[in-house]
Amino acid sequence: MNVTLVIPSYNERETIEKVIGILEDFFKSSTDNYKILVVDSFSPDGTGEAVKSLSKIYPNVSLLSVPKNGIGRAYMAGFAYAIANFSPEVLVEMDADLQHDPLDVRRLLAEIHNGFDSVIGSRYIAGGMIPKEWGIHRKFLSGFGGLFARLVLGIPSVHDLTSGFKATRVKGFLDKIKLEEILSGKQAYKFHIIYELFKLGAKFKEVPIIFANREYGESKIVKADLFEALKVVIVLGLQRWASFIKFLTVGFVGLIIQTIAYQFLLRGGVFPSTAVVIGSELAIISNFTFNNLWTFRERKLALIQIPFKFLQFNFTSLGAPIIQFIVVGAGVYLFGRSGLIANVSFFISLPLVLVWNYFFYTHLIWRKKK
Repeated sequence: MNVTLVIPSYNERETIEKVIGILEDFFKSSTDNYKILVVDSFSPDGTGEAVKSLSKIYPNVSLLSVPKNGIGRAYMAGFAYAIANFSPEVLVEMDADLQHDPLDVRRLLAEIHNGFDSVIGSRYIAGGMIPKEWGIHRKFLSGFGGLFARLVLGIPSVHDLTSGFKATRVKGFLDKIKLEEILSGKQAYKFHIIYELFKLGAKFKEVPIIFANREYGESKIVKADLFEALKVVIVLGLQRWASFIKFLTVGFVGLIIQTIAYQFLLRGGVFPSTAVVIGSELAIISNFTFNNLWTFRERKLALIQIPFKFLQFNFTSLGAPIIQFIVVGAGVYLFGRSGLIANVSFFISLPLVLVWNYFFYTHLIWRKKK
């Protein structure tokens, strides 16, 4: 397997020789083919010159010099260069400051060999660890920030979204991502890459790592990175849940149509139960039309599909009153017949109705085309 390790650096002369030395010793006992690409941002301490010297000793070591424009931009430049010049099957990203143990590379690659597409060195699963020297505020921001991102992006299975130590397949994954369109040039690039891999259906695996405290140089994380990370997560979250937000909007419009129609028919002398049925059907027609033209526009139904799909839509819409009947009935049966109990039970039923409708709309009516 052809593997390229992409290692960004800035003023890492004190550690880069150690990192490459450890890796080269490990490579001797591996059956994989390795290249190391150091992406240096014209470090004033001579990191680039040190890498050039090492490349004369180790022919598999290369240097790519890029402007200092954030760690995310350095990685994207490194990925693009490696894919274009080395034809790797797997790209590994890791730091040059020894906070990532170079020998853990073998554990990441072992899981790639086991069939996983993206293997993450995780600090937040059993066996993983963050530096004890971190202050309370940094531990809180790292833990809470990761949890927030997992929830907003809808990727709960990955515990360490901010890990900078990963091995990822190129074919079908990294080569499908438009690296030049990654939203952040800083630390938040990690959220976007994971999100794109998730959309591509990558099989993730986390292996525990002990993240060492930085002994040389200065941390690359600044307050501005935190605000950018929040912005990136929110932007990606809106993309992730765009269809659900549209679905809620369409449902709200349908509710307004149903209410207006019901009141209008009542004033016209129509029997209440008949007015309810007519109002409900008008809402169903509205919901079906706007969901087809807007919410699921990329999966818009062909004209010939509409009659049958509309019947399906009507049928699945029956689930809402059935769910509400069961929940409200159970609430009244268990806790007594009162207006308060009935109202509370009704509101409890609403999230269940939303989940029911959205599930069947996305998996039956507007199912993704393979």
